[in-house]
Amino acid sequence: MNTKLKTILAVLICTVAFAAIFQAPLRWTAKKLHRDIFPEQIPERPVYDETANAPVDLATFVRDARRAWPKANVSTVHAVALDVATGLLMRADIEVGNMAEGKFVPWRTPPWESAQRIHDEIGGMSGFLSDQGRFVFRRKIT
Repeated sequence: MNTKLKTILAVLICTVAFAAIFQAPLRWTAKKLHRDIFPEQIPERPVYDETANAPVDLATFVRDARRAWPKANVSTVHAVALDVATGLLMRADIEVGNMAEGKFVPWRTPPWESAQRIHDEIGGMSGFLSDQGRFVFRRKIT
């Protein structure tokens, strides 16, 4: 193989490897850009505003959504809750965690991994999310 062909092949392999390694952060960045372009499609704004006062758990949002839409099924309510959770995690000043013995315990994962974890766990539930100690969002303390 000549040198030019080897160089092109190496560049292609590196590009594919780079894209595979950074797939989640790149998708996450694309979603954030979409939100910046279309700010009217931000579903978490009321919940975000509540985090200025105290931590907010996703179960409370699910409870309120059920009251607002009494005929909605589990998957519909959870889909909206997942959109809200993902939107919150796209904000640089929000962190997610759990409550343990009355204290907030933040997750130490990137936001895209936290969003995937929430999606996986809520997606596996057969009933409505009701545990107020899980999936708690708060403003970061600096």
